[in-house]
Amino acid sequence: MKANSLILVIVIGIAAMIAGCGGGGGGDNGNTAPIASFTVAPPNGPVSMVFAFDASGCNDAQDGAAFLQVRWDWDNDGVWDTIFSVTKTAIHTYNTAGNYVVKMQVRDSQGNTSSTTREVIVNNETPTAAFTVAPAAGDTNTLFQFDASGCTDPQDPPGALQVRWDWDNDGTWDTDYSTIKTATHTYAAGGTHTVKLVVKDTDGNSSTTTRQVAVNSAPTAAFTVVPTTGGEGTSFAFNASGCADLQDASALLQVRWDWTNDGTWDTAYSTTKTANHTFGGNGTFTVKMEVKDTGGLTASTTRPIVVTSPPTAAFTVTPATGDTGTEFLFDASGSTDNEDLTSELQAQWDWNDDGVWDTAYTTTKTAYHTFTTAGTHTVWLRVKDTDGLTATISHSGTVTEAALPNAIRLFPVETYTPGTMLLVSIVVTPSAATVAYAYEDTPPEGWPVSNINNAGVYDAVNKKVKWGPFFDNNARTFTYTVTPPIGESGTKTFTGRASFDGTNVDTTGNRTILPQ
Repeated sequence: MKANSLILVIVIGIAAMIAGCGGGGGGDNGNTAPIASFTVAPPNGPVSMVFAFDASGCNDAQDGAAFLQVRWDWDNDGVWDTIFSVTKTAIHTYNTAGNYVVKMQVRDSQGNTSSTTREVIVNNETPTAAFTVAPAAGDTNTLFQFDASGCTDPQDPPGALQVRWDWDNDGTWDTDYSTIKTATHTYAAGGTHTVKLVVKDTDGNSSTTTRQVAVNSAPTAAFTVVPTTGGEGTSFAFNASGCADLQDASALLQVRWDWTNDGTWDTAYSTTKTANHTFGGNGTFTVKMEVKDTGGLTASTTRPIVVTSPPTAAFTVTPATGDTGTEFLFDASGSTDNEDLTSELQAQWDWNDDGVWDTAYTTTKTAYHTFTTAGTHTVWLRVKDTDGLTATISHSGTVTEAALPNAIRLFPVETYTPGTMLLVSIVVTPSAATVAYAYEDTPPEGWPVSNINNAGVYDAVNKKVKWGPFFDNNARTFTYTVTPPIGESGTKTFTGRASFDGTNVDTTGNRTILPQ
């Protein structure tokens, strides 16, 4: 009897369960389906982002939350990606970008279910740009090696990424996109160059990075020389302090010299920028200077140096012999120079071999001189060319005493200057037999006369300066001054004569005078 009662209770219980499970979400026994709810954090993110899903917000009118079970379909494709579990949280990572609909289903203890969905936005993650450069620093001759094989992307393999380069970060890309990650470049100018790389993935997302490359440029070579031309004995001063470098201070630069540009350096490298050199021969020499910076880069430049030979001095004397009344003509027009025309040479004279030059340099090669004393006289000529080189020569000759009576004119200088007063002296020497004498002198026309000595007078009608008569045989020196007019030019002539007891004697000595 007891056993039959137990069987009856079980049958009644099974019947009741069958009656209560008669529908999908709930039965007529009053059990309702749970309410599905979940959150996702973050709601969007890049590929490889770990999304956190939380369904702890699900609830049920009959069951506590702990008894509810959930499962997930990450892309709502109808295939559940997880099994039912009372654990309400889950994480998921998407390998590709896109908009995903996530479905979650909740089930209560009576098997009633409900579901809900949320959209998750997965962005494509940008690649990471990275590159190396070798060497990190160099010069304008260096071939720099750039390598962007370190670029990465969460979605694409390295081989699918494309790169391009901007060698000086000026906003203009110097290469096209390419999957080749290596490149080379040489810089023409020194300085610090910023290199920019952009990497692009298959979805067109890109990122950039930059690196700086230090490029040492060659220095600039420059030097001066003083003088630029000279003779075989000239010490030329060379100065390379004008050399410059973008990276190094001038004091750090080193220079060396090749005086004849024959390919052999005549000096070693030195930070001293000045040097002196004297050339052993004449001609045009090409001097080469090379400058080197601390990075070993060099530059060179050349300058031509003209080294001339001195002139050759030569002169003649006309007449070859004479006396103290003779006006000798000295002519240096036979002087020559290898580089200059004879007309460019300058000459000056020393009439009495005393080491003092009696005339200034002039391109006029002729000069007149009268010796006031008899004897052997040595005359020196010095000739100078346009480079300042000189040559000298001398000739000696015997001058005899002039016969008496005579009159000799003397100038204190060889040339005249317009507007400057000139002193004229005439030495008149009568013979012992002279009873009376007089003298007259004629200066160039238009030259005003003044300061007449020994009671002389100026005859304005005949334009002569006159002295005497003197009734004795004493020698006298007559002087007066003339002033060449402003603008006067050319060689001028003086004439004169003495009258000794009615016999006229022409004046000797200085007859002509040259302009300054």
